[in-house]
Amino acid sequence: MRMRHFYNNWTGEAANWIPKMEIHCRETWTTEFKPLAPPLQQRGLDDTFLYQLLGLPDIDTKRDEFDRYARHEPTSIDNPKTFNPITWWNDSKVAFPSLHLFAWDTLSIPAMSAECERVFSSCKKLITPERNRLAEDIIEASECLKNWWDIGLIHQLDDD
Repeated sequence: MRMRHFYNNWTGEAANWIPKMEIHCRETWTTEFKPLAPPLQQRGLDDTFLYQLLGLPDIDTKRDEFDRYARHEPTSIDNPKTFNPITWWNDSKVAFPSLHLFAWDTLSIPAMSAECERVFSSCKKLITPERNRLAEDIIEASECLKNWWDIGLIHQLDDD
């Protein structure tokens, strides 16, 4: 839904955060992802046909990739239950070569941290005062084996 989503849904006190959020997103994109994209000429996008084919606005030299994405009309979604944002971004990497990298990094962040918290709790039980000199590779291997055991990927071998 791009920026329109925030302007439509973030009201009251939350509306004050929209400009700050946009500035921080733009700074992250500019410093970390924009340098990774090849110039338009290297991608063969001198013609606006590809943009029209993808339903995007014509290439506007006055607007950068971030603005073209953020200010464009929202993408219509037929069925939100079957919409896959990862597939959409993968299909849009020609039009948004550096923003799609930003999206991939953002979409890879887990929605919740429960599994990470479980691992930290498990490590706390593993690293006791008597075992405080375990190397990190041993801790990692132990936690990995414990997880595999818990979910049934490995089993105890019989002595038979």
